Amino acid sequence: MSINDKQLNNSIILHRSLGSPYSEKIMLLLRYAGLDWLSVATPKGMPRPIQQSLVGNYSRRVPILQIGSDLYCDTSMIMDKLSSLSADKSLSPMSSDAEFKELLQLIESDGTLSMLGVLTSWNFLFGYFKLLPFPDAVAFIKDRKKLAEKHSDLKNRKSKQQWMVIAKSYLSKLNDCLNDSLFLTTSDRPNAADFSAYTMIWYHDILTNLTHVKEFENIMAWYQRMVSFNNNEMTAIAPELALGVAKHTEPAPIPVSMMNSPHIGQTIDVPINDVLGSIICQPISGVLAGEDNYSYIIKNENAGKN
Repeated sequence: MSINDKQLNNSIILHRSLGSPYSEKIMLLLRYAGLDWLSVATPKGMPRPIQQSLVGNYSRRVPILQIGSDLYCDTSMIMDKLSSLSADKSLSPMSSDAEFKELLQLIESDGTLSMLGVLTSWNFLFGYFKLLPFPDAVAFIKDRKKLAEKHSDLKNRKSKQQWMVIAKSYLSKLNDCLNDSLFLTTSDRPNAADFSAYTMIWYHDILTNLTHVKEFENIMAWYQRMVSFNNNEMTAIAPELALGVAKHTEPAPIPVSMMNSPHIGQTIDVPINDVLGSIICQPISGVLAGEDNYSYIIKNENAGKN
């Protein structure tokens, strides 16, 4: 597929990493939504110079969504943007429905931590060398070892047995949600909760062949329905092209509702707002261009615009 400059400047570009469950989550959502997009493969380990230029300290974390010179970090923000682009509000995690918010919180807290907690070092090593070229796998392992040494206080907070109890409880709740429904909260089509739950189930599929999930029949059937959306090819572009787009396009107008903060124009540090993310990434620094109750817009003149 040949892409001209105008197409490139207006395209959805996903910076992703091989083997990243969160990248898989967004790729599946893009395919389900029928949106055209371009792929930029990031190095699995550090450094990631192109992404560092674009989003600073957040470059440790993928996926990153790019449209022109606008970069969207964190999968919640990415899902919300793709929901808007696809005109499907159900794909946004920014819902006010109390039952939905409770389920999403379960998925992203107990669900994520316990599904990672039951995995062994051998599971992770198998996955790295299965999914990545050998040098990339080695680089990634070295990088994560350094992070683990810096955060030794987080080790062994719970035993594998304790995580297993939490994971079984979590999976049982998901399974119950699917007793009378094809998807987690609806009978006919997935929404943001389904894509969020898919993230760790996919990871377990890759790393353990769903060893801990197979006893949950409803989840197994649901997972096959979700996988069925993963049915079209991606178009890859060179990372340098994505950086060029950021440098030579103008950012989208900032909504008036995000311009009321007294801190507009100040240089701020924005910490990552979850446990796993805060281990991987240092706070993101930049000039505040807009904010609301859910998000910040940071100006990064190093790459181009916002």
